[in-house]
Amino acid sequence: MLQETHCIETPKLPGYRAHAKAAKTLSENKTGAHRPIGGVCTFVRKGIVFVERELNTGNWTDSCVVEVIIGRRTKTSTLAVNVYSSPRHRKQKFRTLMQKALRTIKKER
Repeated sequence: MLQETHCIETPKLPGYRAHAKAAKTLSENKTGAHRPIGGVCTFVRKGIVFVERELNTGNWTDSCVVEVIIGRRTKTSTLAVNVYSSPRHRKQKFRTLMQKALRTIKKER
Protein backbone atom coordinates (compact mmCIF):
# COMPACT_ATOMS: atom_id res chain seq x y z
CA MET A 1 0.00 0.00 0.00
CA LEU A 2 1.02 3.56 -0.67
CA GLN A 3 -0.50 6.72 0.75
CA GLU A 4 -0.46 10.26 -0.63
CA THR A 5 -1.73 13.65 0.53
CA HIS A 6 -2.59 16.87 -1.32
CA CYS A 7 -4.87 15.08 -3.80
CA ILE A 8 -7.21 17.31 -5.76
CA GLU A 9 -8.20 14.55 -8.18
CA THR A 10 -7.90 10.78 -7.92
CA PRO A 11 -4.38 9.93 -9.09
CA LYS A 12 -3.52 6.82 -11.09
CA LEU A 13 -0.63 4.45 -10.54
CA PRO A 14 -0.07 1.35 -12.69
CA GLY A 15 -0.63 -1.88 -10.77
CA TYR A 16 -2.60 -0.21 -7.98
CA ARG A 17 -6.22 0.69 -7.22
CA ALA A 18 -6.81 4.10 -5.71
CA HIS A 19 -9.19 5.01 -2.89
CA ALA A 20 -9.22 8.81 -2.66
CA LYS A 21 -11.01 11.70 -1.01
CA ALA A 22 -10.58 15.07 -2.69
CA ALA A 23 -9.48 18.09 -0.71
CA LYS A 24 -12.30 19.90 1.04
CA THR A 25 -10.27 22.44 3.00
CA LEU A 26 -9.43 25.75 1.32
CA SER A 27 -6.39 27.89 1.98
CA GLU A 28 -6.10 31.56 1.14
CA ASN A 29 -2.81 32.58 -0.44
CA LYS A 30 -1.16 36.03 -0.41
CA THR A 31 -3.23 37.26 -3.35
CA GLY A 32 -6.50 36.31 -1.63
CA ALA A 33 -7.19 33.38 -3.93
CA HIS A 34 -8.38 30.14 -2.40
CA ARG A 35 -6.83 26.81 -3.27
CA PRO A 36 -7.64 23.35 -2.01
CA ILE A 37 -5.30 21.82 0.56
CA GLY A 38 -5.42 18.33 1.91
CA GLY A 39 -7.03 15.46 0.09
CA VAL A 40 -5.78 11.93 0.59
CA CYS A 41 -5.35 8.80 -1.48
CA THR A 42 -4.48 5.24 -0.51
CA PHE A 43 -3.16 2.96 -3.24
CA VAL A 44 -3.69 -0.77 -2.79
CA ARG A 45 -1.79 -3.16 -5.02
CA LYS A 46 -4.01 -5.07 -7.43
CA GLY A 47 -4.69 -8.60 -6.20
CA ILE A 48 -5.02 -7.56 -2.55
CA VAL A 49 -8.57 -7.84 -1.23
CA PHE A 50 -9.80 -4.70 0.52
CA VAL A 51 -12.97 -2.87 1.46
CA GLU A 52 -13.34 0.90 1.24
CA ARG A 53 -14.88 2.39 4.39
CA GLU A 54 -16.45 5.78 5.00
CA LEU A 55 -15.34 7.89 7.95
CA ASN A 56 -16.84 11.28 8.71
CA THR A 57 -14.05 13.35 10.23
CA GLY A 58 -15.71 16.75 10.02
CA ASN A 59 -14.76 19.79 7.99
CA TRP A 60 -11.13 20.17 9.04
CA THR A 61 -9.68 16.82 8.03
CA ASP A 62 -9.69 14.69 4.89
CA SER A 63 -9.59 10.94 5.32
CA CYS A 64 -10.01 7.62 3.59
CA VAL A 65 -10.15 4.26 5.28
CA VAL A 66 -9.21 0.94 3.73
CA GLU A 67 -9.75 -2.41 5.44
CA VAL A 68 -7.32 -4.95 3.98
CA ILE A 69 -8.62 -8.51 4.24
CA ILE A 70 -5.70 -10.73 5.24
CA GLY A 71 -7.36 -14.08 5.93
CA ARG A 72 -10.44 -15.03 3.96
CA ARG A 73 -11.32 -18.01 6.15
CA THR A 74 -10.60 -16.32 9.48
CA LYS A 75 -11.81 -12.90 8.29
CA THR A 76 -8.68 -11.27 9.70
CA SER A 77 -8.13 -7.71 8.53
CA THR A 78 -5.93 -4.67 8.94
CA LEU A 79 -7.26 -1.14 8.99
CA ALA A 80 -5.38 1.64 7.16
CA VAL A 81 -6.57 5.15 7.99
CA ASN A 82 -5.10 7.90 5.82
CA VAL A 83 -5.74 11.39 7.23
CA TYR A 84 -4.73 14.91 6.29
CA SER A 85 -5.21 17.52 8.99
CA SER A 86 -3.88 21.00 8.35
CA PRO A 87 -1.38 22.15 10.99
CA ARG A 88 -3.52 25.27 11.38
CA HIS A 89 -6.51 23.25 12.52
CA ARG A 90 -5.66 21.22 15.59
CA LYS A 91 -9.20 20.08 16.09
CA GLN A 92 -8.77 16.34 15.55
CA LYS A 93 -7.21 14.10 18.18
CA PHE A 94 -5.60 10.88 16.97
CA ARG A 95 -7.14 8.66 19.66
CA THR A 96 -10.65 10.02 18.97
CA LEU A 97 -10.18 9.54 15.23
CA MET A 98 -9.08 5.91 15.62
CA GLN A 99 -11.94 5.12 18.00
CA LYS A 100 -14.39 6.59 15.49
CA ALA A 101 -12.83 4.50 12.69
CA LEU A 102 -13.12 1.29 14.71
CA ARG A 103 -16.76 2.01 15.65
CA THR A 104 -17.56 2.66 11.99
CA ILE A 105 -16.04 -0.66 10.92
CA LYS A 106 -17.89 -2.61 13.62
CA LYS A 107 -21.22 -1.07 12.56
CA GLU A 108 -20.68 -1.94 8.89
CA ARG A 109 -19.83 -5.60 9.55
